[in-house]
Amino acid sequence: MVHTLILLAIVLITYIFIVTEKFHRTTVVLISSSVIVGLRYLTPRQAWEQYIDYNTLGLLAGMMVIVAIMRKSGMFQFVAIKLAKLSKGNIWLIFRFLMSMTACVSAVLDNITTVLLVGPILLLIADGLGINPIPFLVGSIIAANLGGATTLIGDPPNMLIATSSGLSFVNFLANMAPVAVILLALTVPLLWAVSRKRLRSRTPKGLSILTFDESKAVTDWPLLYKSLSIFSLTVVFFVLHTFLRLIPSVIAIAGAVLLLFISGIKPEDVFRDIQWSSLLFIVGLFIVVGALDKQGLMSSFATRIVSLADQLPTVALIILWMSFITSALLSSIPTAAAMIPLIRHLGVQMSLSPQEIVPLWWALALGVAIGGSSTLLGSISNIVVAGMSERLGRADAKLTYWRYGRIAVPMMFACLAVATFYLYLRYFTQW
Repeated sequence: MVHTLILLAIVLITYIFIVTEKFHRTTVVLISSSVIVGLRYLTPRQAWEQYIDYNTLGLLAGMMVIVAIMRKSGMFQFVAIKLAKLSKGNIWLIFRFLMSMTACVSAVLDNITTVLLVGPILLLIADGLGINPIPFLVGSIIAANLGGATTLIGDPPNMLIATSSGLSFVNFLANMAPVAVILLALTVPLLWAVSRKRLRSRTPKGLSILTFDESKAVTDWPLLYKSLSIFSLTVVFFVLHTFLRLIPSVIAIAGAVLLLFISGIKPEDVFRDIQWSSLLFIVGLFIVVGALDKQGLMSSFATRIVSLADQLPTVALIILWMSFITSALLSSIPTAAAMIPLIRHLGVQMSLSPQEIVPLWWALALGVAIGGSSTLLGSISNIVVAGMSERLGRADAKLTYWRYGRIAVPMMFACLAVATFYLYLRYFTQW
């Protein structure tokens, strides 16, 4: 009992320091993970072999290298100027288009890769139009997470759920896409309404991005062609990775190595653009949450709450809300990992057939998608976007825990209410 209380105290203190931002979040989580390993809540071997997700880290690192090389060609500047000109500087039109584009891309790729690709474009457009990038960054996170929820490959928790449940790509598309579209249709105008003041341009019209010549933005056409070729090839392999039996991290790293080789760019010139701080933060977070799982706290907490209900509709709604809260506080990937065995146990305990248990899987997928969009800790993609904002070096453009949560939390509770009705009406009523 004493050991459990000490661990809970460590996690609580870690969370308080991250939220209050007295120290950098990476420093805080690395200290906490070191203390956890030092006190033997996890051995170094357990952390190394069981709880650090190298597939996620490899995917992130590989795509960061590809994006860093693509950026050197001037491609992102070209796309940003072109989009701004096509919209004639209409910020509302740009805003809607970028969120829609982000959601669509995230459905085909994963949400982490999507924000790495779209993030630089958003920042360039915001800078060129003289507006604060915070609403664009918040929008990209929400759109990437909700868009990624629509397919098996769009979000890491979906991959875990699909592996455990046997649900197919078509199953995810048919069941998750309708509600994701509804939630996006809700969040886009809500986000615009609460962010309109920040989206007012402060740049004189003559100096705006509309006056730029996009053809001059590309500084290295050969590098652009090479980058687009390798990136396109990587995307194709991402889409086919299930059939090819290749994990996404291997594909991303292979693409990064190949592009690094054919581009002729020195590795040190690329590696300095990698978000090492974000990668280390994710490693520390895996260890902290892994310690909770190792001590059985997450599964124990989940089992006790779900044991309060004995009717399938009630259980499904509890899973939806519980996965939402846990994902918001502790991240969506470990939440999904902890909830999967619980759902299996419930299926046995309630004598459910494989078909009857399916709504519980959709409740979990919805909960982690919405909860993962609620806070900066909710999803790996959120942390990556926050790292992008830090690299701008502007205090007003830094996406902090409170800045993000103040905007996202109310909207995600609204989305959770819609998801609750959707889940109940679609799976537990005759309509």
